[in-house]
Amino acid sequence: MSYIKLVNISKNYQDGENVYLALKNINLEFNKNEFVAILGESGSGKSTLLNLISGISEITKGNIYINDESLKTFSNKRLNKFRKNEIGIIFQKYNLIDLYNVYNNIELISNNQNKIKRLLTSIGLKNKLRNKVSQLSGGETQRVSAIRALINDPSIILCDEPTGALDQENSEKLMDYLVSIKKDKLILFVTHNKELASKYASRIIELKDGKVINDIGNISKDSSSTLSDESLNRISLKHKLIYIMNLIFKKKGRFLISLLSSVLVLFFISVSLMTINITNQYIEYSFLSSLNSNVIDLKSYVVIDKERKEIEISNSIINALKKDDRYIVRRNYDSYLNKNVLPNLELKLNNKKINLMNVKLVCMSKFAVFNLIEGDKINNPNEVIINENLYNYLIKEDNKLINKRFYYNENYLKITGVSKSSMMNEDLVIYFNYDFIDTYLKDYSISHYQIDIKDLKDLDTIIDGLTNSMFYKVKEEIKDETLSFSIEFNQDYENYIMFYELINLAKIIVYFFLCLTIVINIMLLSNVLYSFNEEEKRNLAIFKILGFSYLDIAMLSIILGVIISLISFIIILFINHYIGTYLSAYISNLIGINIILKLSFLENLLLLIIILIISLFSSGFPLIKLKSMRLDNALKEDWYDTNKKFITKDNKRFFSFKH
Repeated sequence: MSYIKLVNISKNYQDGENVYLALKNINLEFNKNEFVAILGESGSGKSTLLNLISGISEITKGNIYINDESLKTFSNKRLNKFRKNEIGIIFQKYNLIDLYNVYNNIELISNNQNKIKRLLTSIGLKNKLRNKVSQLSGGETQRVSAIRALINDPSIILCDEPTGALDQENSEKLMDYLVSIKKDKLILFVTHNKELASKYASRIIELKDGKVINDIGNISKDSSSTLSDESLNRISLKHKLIYIMNLIFKKKGRFLISLLSSVLVLFFISVSLMTINITNQYIEYSFLSSLNSNVIDLKSYVVIDKERKEIEISNSIINALKKDDRYIVRRNYDSYLNKNVLPNLELKLNNKKINLMNVKLVCMSKFAVFNLIEGDKINNPNEVIINENLYNYLIKEDNKLINKRFYYNENYLKITGVSKSSMMNEDLVIYFNYDFIDTYLKDYSISHYQIDIKDLKDLDTIIDGLTNSMFYKVKEEIKDETLSFSIEFNQDYENYIMFYELINLAKIIVYFFLCLTIVINIMLLSNVLYSFNEEEKRNLAIFKILGFSYLDIAMLSIILGVIISLISFIIILFINHYIGTYLSAYISNLIGINIILKLSFLENLLLLIIILIISLFSSGFPLIKLKSMRLDNALKEDWYDTNKKFITKDNKRFFSFKH
């Protein structure tokens, strides 16, 4: 059994309607302990033959067997292991990764630092360990390529014009070294130099027009062996970061443009989140507070003989209502307080009686949540909260209002806190505790009810539920089959419902543009990463040929996307902080509402999660293209890059030329 066997191998390259013939019906066998020279003119198919054996190019027709195992059946993982563990390639065009220095290119393959330094010293490159590849001469680059190919002691060594860029002395040194290590190895080297082939090769194969015309020398005995199943080496995090940082410096302009684009998109996302935040604050401070935190009047109407009448809600009707944690139905005392309590309410500040004619008394909801700017919440029946506008009215007489007392008949009401006014023109308001009624008012008789709602988002469903549950009881009491029944609430809440629906519509529009912005950012970042990959596909192909997995190579693109996103995020944090501080003060002074135009920790965390997701999605398209990349095209070492032979679809050559 042969170590490597080529059976009826043909390789064509197609460009539109033209087909380029590289190899035709090649049948060859190779074994270990062979030193094989492959001769032929430019364009005869020598490099293509090496590319097929290494899996760089795909076979058009025929098959290649490695240890009697078809190369076509190799999975990507199996092929990567084969390249990593079995093959070392000295390329004609060197194929070093130009974003690495000399040392990094070899360290990528082997972590044996002493061996790397010793070999580089032996070829006269001790002082050029940290030099970029672009700073080396052709001969120096070729020597580095040779060390990278040989440092892991591969069993198959493929050499494509290995001495083409070397002087005579270094050529002989390289060939002598290859001869010295040929035991238990298969060495195939392509050359134009017949003298070099005759001197060192144990077997010479000559190609012409893609066919074998001579195969001279001794073919070694069968030398099959088990292919190594050693695990894949991975690109270390160090080498990934070096690659990416050098790529960023190499493409500074494009990187800065992509960074600016990402910052602008993230800024729009931040503004969208801030807009939603401001909207919520406006509802909380401007609308809900002015309406006494989720209280609506409960009035019931019936239509009898086409006449609409308000009916009194009896205790039996109220008792018939189902218990629900979302709301509380209670008597409405506001009109009673303003009619009977306010005229008897007195306040003296610095021995001066204060005029309370324009003050409004409100019995606050159980679910009321006030934005206190001073003092504390109500804890006792005789404690009240005043709003900011009343505070500003009273402070002219006394600058210490907390714990000051209103007197009602023989009782007093202590000021315990000051709530933020939602609007500059809000009424002067005193908020009473509901328990005040039961404790101090004994002679009330009130038939009007109101509903304290925990969350106004539930308002529609609560009203529908109340209407349905009250209807049957009202119908039972009035005893009229034609009864039409409805519940209505005050105009403020009708305005609120309309306002709330408009706000929700605005939020939907903001969320739509937010999603659209995210999609645009994914497209922009995908385009950036795709451009980086396209321009560096030769380097990415080299990673693949060296035996690194597709996912490992893909991490380079993913990390680059994450770096762009994280830098953009940090910039946005500073922009949001400084611009947010300025705009918060400006908008608050403009509309008279305390607005905080900043993203909270959770919102910033959400923004970070969004951009990381964007990075992952943005890497998708470039990675799909990377996976489908042809290695031979990426390296541009195809047979038709040198001397092209054009044939038509019926395989008849109609002209040729020198490239």
